[in-house]
Amino acid sequence: NVTTLEIPSTVKQMGGASTFYNCTNLQEVIIPLDCELIMCNATYGECESIKSAEVGGDRIGRMTFYNCYELENVVIREGITAVETWSFDNCPKLKKVVLPESLTTLNHGIFKSCSGLEEVVLSDGLTDVPNDLFVNEYGQVIEPEGVTIKVKDSMVDYVQSIYPSAVVVAK
Repeated sequence: NVTTLEIPSTVKQMGGASTFYNCTNLQEVIIPLDCELIMCNATYGECESIKSAEVGGDRIGRMTFYNCYELENVVIREGITAVETWSFDNCPKLKKVVLPESLTTLNHGIFKSCSGLEEVVLSDGLTDVPNDLFVNEYGQVIEPEGVTIKVKDSMVDYVQSIYPSAVVVAK
């Protein structure tokens, strides 16, 4: 019946597949900034009630928030350098994601089946943006129609060429 999970700052490393899998009452998660490893393989998979997460550490692993149907808000703190494949798979209520300046690596399909997504703010540290950040439930690349993507000035034309139906603007 736990609804809020705040990992203490004394925890320096976390991980493992399905650590909090199917915790259906969990609504909020707070991970300390100095945690060395963020979850992998559906750590919060099937946590149907989770509405917000504040994530620290060095990366967000594969399918971390898989099927978190109620997830609306994610704060990704500085220190995260990578977001792995399908991190936000099937999070239809997720509206906005701000990726920290420390981020240097984005993998494909991060926003798989995120039908409610309205805004993505990309890190200035990125030198490449995958052409398949947005995919449907079958893994097919889709256009993020109407999604606002904020990037550094030098990346506007490049990102607009990849995602012509998105609204790409400089930060």
